[in-house]
Amino acid sequence: MSEQNDQIIACNPAAIHPDEREAHGLLAKELFSSSTILETRELADGYGFRLPLDTIMLHKATKWIANERLCCPFFTFTLIVGEQFWIEVSGTEGVKELIKLELLPMLESGDFPTMDALQTIYDEASANSNS
Repeated sequence: MSEQNDQIIACNPAAIHPDEREAHGLLAKELFSSSTILETRELADGYGFRLPLDTIMLHKATKWIANERLCCPFFTFTLIVGEQFWIEVSGTEGVKELIKLELLPMLESGDFPTMDALQTIYDEASANSNS
């Protein structure tokens, strides 16, 4: 198996500096709330999310991506800024399914897991991959 295929597809909040974890979770809730996301589109390898096009939202999105890439290295992020503002989240095999089964329902419900809960999921996935 290649190293890419062995990658754990679960968020590792410990990869984010402890002083920034809580703010990162709050920022994710703000960016990906049902009132903020204007449109969602399915991509070949992920999903795109259209957000309001303004400078504050662009800053928030780049700040979120700066930490999210650390805890979720299996994601690829693309920002599209023109007449509209899109964040595309994609990745290798399994990523689109993760977004569909885990992230999209969170967006609809507004019920995001805590960083501690995400860490527990990652630790369990990591232990299972090592056994």
